[in-house]
Amino acid sequence: MFEKILVAARGEAALRVMRTCREMGVATVAVYVAGEEGASFVRYADEAVCVGPALPDADYLNEANVISAALVTGAQAVHPGWGSLAKSPSFSRSCAENGLVFVGPDADALAFLGDGDSLRALAMRYGIPVLSSGDTSRRRRVVVPVLVDRSGSRLPLCEMHASVSRGNRVLVGESPASFLSDESRRSLGVMAQKLLRTMGYEGLAFVSFLVDAAGDSCLEDVQPWLHAAHSVVEAASGIDLVREQLLIAAGEDATCMGLVPFSRIRFSLGFCVCAEDSRRGFSPSTGTIDSLTVPAGPGIRWDGWVGPGTRVDSSTGVQMGHLVAAGATRREAISRGRRGLAECSVGGVQTTIPFHQRIVGNAAYNREDVYTDFLESEMGDLQ
Repeated sequence: MFEKILVAARGEAALRVMRTCREMGVATVAVYVAGEEGASFVRYADEAVCVGPALPDADYLNEANVISAALVTGAQAVHPGWGSLAKSPSFSRSCAENGLVFVGPDADALAFLGDGDSLRALAMRYGIPVLSSGDTSRRRRVVVPVLVDRSGSRLPLCEMHASVSRGNRVLVGESPASFLSDESRRSLGVMAQKLLRTMGYEGLAFVSFLVDAAGDSCLEDVQPWLHAAHSVVEAASGIDLVREQLLIAAGEDATCMGLVPFSRIRFSLGFCVCAEDSRRGFSPSTGTIDSLTVPAGPGIRWDGWVGPGTRVDSSTGVQMGHLVAAGATRREAISRGRRGLAECSVGGVQTTIPFHQRIVGNAAYNREDVYTDFLESEMGDLQ
């Protein structure tokens, strides 16, 4: 296992990775831009390096400066979290060229998966259905996490239903997708595993499918990095995905033994809490947080990075954290989610908490009648 890694991310993503590193006895290096010296993820790390000025409308981190920070501090590996560097083939390649382990797939895999046409062609070659043009069926989005180590692909892990999404962001995720039959669940797992094995993929991937009311499915895409809503899967399965990522990157076998029996899975819901005003088209709400109360109690997990004094603006991003609620049943998880949302309070900026409270109070959501058009069909008053 590594002795020290550099975490090339910020905010929630950086803290999430660092917490697992601390449990594993791995030292961490944070990278930040000028003005972020007091940020929670910078203070949490064992070391921190400033990699440049805060420039509006520019990429958060300069790849060359991050590589230099890793080399100067003696880091052996770089974890990119789920930001822009996590999907950059050039960054993955630069890590390898400088003797650093990139915690994620290699540059060729990132480049291939960034080309949707190549991915669809590969899927069709091996009999995996893909979405056809002009198809207007109502569908649900199901994301299957898969760990692939050097000994070969493990069975896929507990899936997540990306029940409420806006663009590429999952606003509400839940795990497992209880509407799936056992046959459909196995089928999705087999397809996800087959696709990654065919590519020679190594690491953690989230394979996204669209599933219609009849249970027929087609491939949507593959996300080859830590999903921002991964904590939903962790709460349901009890598996630390960051730990498994680090083990695989270090050349060790994944420790989890694949698919958790359905009878042992807890139901979990994850709410993406952002500094946005949903009544105004989810417009960013900028300002300084003057108070924060985070929820607690049975079945509640808060993965956040903000606190009193944190400045929220275009340079820091609007995502403040994920609130996850878990229970023995979906109904219990929703009940705990309602309680957690009621306990969560942020002062100084508008947040998406009221929006999430509307979702858990929605009749269609409660009976799991949720498709990719949920925002339009059930929340049509949003501007």
